[in-house]
Amino acid sequence: MYAVIDIGSNTIRLSVYTIQDNHIKPMFHRKNMSSLIGYVDEKGCMTERGIQKAITVLSNFKKIIDNIEVENIYVFATASFRNIQNRELVVRAIKEAANLDVTIISGEEEAICGFIGAAYNVNVDSGLLVDIGGGSTELVFYKDRKICKVYSIPMGSLDLYVRFVSGLLPTKEEYRRMKKYIREQLESIDPGEVPTTILCGVGGTNRAACKLSNDYFNMPLSNRSMELNHIKKLLKSFYQEKDGIERVLRVVPERIHTIIPGMTILKTISKQYQCEKMIVSEYGVREGYLIKTVIEWENGEE
Repeated sequence: MYAVIDIGSNTIRLSVYTIQDNHIKPMFHRKNMSSLIGYVDEKGCMTERGIQKAITVLSNFKKIIDNIEVENIYVFATASFRNIQNRELVVRAIKEAANLDVTIISGEEEAICGFIGAAYNVNVDSGLLVDIGGGSTELVFYKDRKICKVYSIPMGSLDLYVRFVSGLLPTKEEYRRMKKYIREQLESIDPGEVPTTILCGVGGTNRAACKLSNDYFNMPLSNRSMELNHIKKLLKSFYQEKDGIERVLRVVPERIHTIIPGMTILKTISKQYQCEKMIVSEYGVREGYLIKTVIEWENGEE
């Protein structure tokens, strides 16, 4: 068996898999909404309290791994550690306290792993892959199942919440400032000649958006696609309809504070690149990291 731990800015996730004949099979998952980005001080360093929170979660995950005798363990951190100044101190503290070796992956590598995981799971030949995390957003433009361009932007759902929102939900002015900031972050991105009608969604924000869309438009729970022009109506429903926020609390309660910033990123990207439909992949960065590391796929192909 193989264990993969993904230390993100919003969540820390443990996934355990088996691999047979170069195919991975998920066994079980655990996650903790750690919100590590909230423990970064004004100097850009993770606070001692944040370090201890990470250690507590990872130590508990390590106990699970040890109890089921998993021999192969891969631990990586994305923007959660990539964007802090004391990353070496944090990695060393985790090694000493939890006996786990953490690899910090670049934004580009994170994007590539997300593409490999999604390409393994979703049959989309050409388009745009978007992974909206807590602290960063990755975009991969691909054609004929080959990567054309990769971008990683230090902007995520929890990052925007911390940066712009003063209460639980953004005010109209905060929402306007968020949209302006997102558009500015996208200015330097060139999609080239890749057709972007289809958006492949990876990560918790995109999964949550699809679940909310399924609930709002009475789609089957198993549905993993959504029309992107529905996002505007969903966002309005959070403010204008009686059960708008109740829906979030019912469907994705752990994302009550980050779902509007996250869906605003998704809405802005889909409008910018004229995407019409999103297909959500069950697999993403963790699966891609495992496939890339163990099965040694290159660019999504064996």
